[in-house]
Amino acid sequence: MLTKKTYLTHVRCLECGHSMSYQPELEHCSQCDSPWLDAQYDYAQVSQTWKNGISNNITSLWRYMDLLPPIPAEFIVSMGEGNTPLIRANKLESLFGHSCIYIKDERQMPTNSFKDRQASVAISVLNQQGIQECVLASAGNAAISYSAYTAWADIKLWAFATPLVLSKKVREIAIYGAEVITVSGTYDESKKAASDFAKEQAIHCDKGAKAIAGKESMKTIAFEIAEQLAYTQDKCMLWA
Repeated sequence: MLTKKTYLTHVRCLECGHSMSYQPELEHCSQCDSPWLDAQYDYAQVSQTWKNGISNNITSLWRYMDLLPPIPAEFIVSMGEGNTPLIRANKLESLFGHSCIYIKDERQMPTNSFKDRQASVAISVLNQQGIQECVLASAGNAAISYSAYTAWADIKLWAFATPLVLSKKVREIAIYGAEVITVSGTYDESKKAASDFAKEQAIHCDKGAKAIAGKESMKTIAFEIAEQLAYTQDKCMLWA
């Protein structure tokens, strides 16, 4: 059972340092208009709450909802994403002469991509706001994830892609009911086309890894690794 709980205290602009209260629709700094916003939490309180381990029995990334944007349970869109295995790579250890190598197998996600983490949190935030349509520019994997999660939430998705996106990925996006729009040019040009379309049609345009939901979702990989390694590592670097 998912329950509403978070220790998010405020949002800080990474450009000018301005602090703001968190709102689901917050996308830019109210002072300098920068999209680079960072969620801040009461980590001292979280450390006390988690001191004896995480008490809930949730098996998706929402196990870590204490350190995710606050979303009421009825709006959370989840298909069991997260909790992917950490596999010891013995042959790679021998090949590279390293004593310990693990592989975090994100292929086990609902659409076989780590982008499902981002989609789950981002689409939950849209669902919380009652948003019915969303625009996204993608190189492929994010659009597949978003198309699956928007379909689950009954949100219309407009996916902008370049001709470089593999045809099988385009088909998968379309199977979930999303509208796929191919833009001749680079990925940056497809992002501009998506942004322009969203403005013209007054539709929400997802900011991907720049958005609070996008950034916050990916850190759950580090939380899982920490638990899987029994908290023996004190640092973890992740891609987004």
